[in-house]
Amino acid sequence: MRALASHTPSTALESRDGPRRICRVRACIEIPGHPPLHGRTLDVGLGGMGLLLPHALPGGLNCRVRFSLFIQAAIHHFDLPAQTVASVFLRDDVRLSLRFTQVPPASAKLLGDYVRFHLS
Repeated sequence: MRALASHTPSTALESRDGPRRICRVRACIEIPGHPPLHGRTLDVGLGGMGLLLPHALPGGLNCRVRFSLFIQAAIHHFDLPAQTVASVFLRDDVRLSLRFTQVPPASAKLLGDYVRFHLS
């Protein structure tokens, strides 16, 4: 996994697509040819999410992210293709910014409902 380590300036974290909602759930990042990375989400929106992981990942890496959210009185499971944007080293973890690349319409509606509920 050390071959994946990288650092991207924090300015890349500021280029978000739309609003995000604070969200603290478990997530799993799957990268072809590598073992899964388990972490915790920080926030989520229609365009992407922030996570805490044990290792940095280089920007531009294609992956899948799996997580679950409680929306409209039910638990919904997401398995979305994503691309890494930036990794920033914190005290004990790495903050990873992900951009979703292809969100199915049903998932986009659920994520939109999740974010809008918080903003209203």
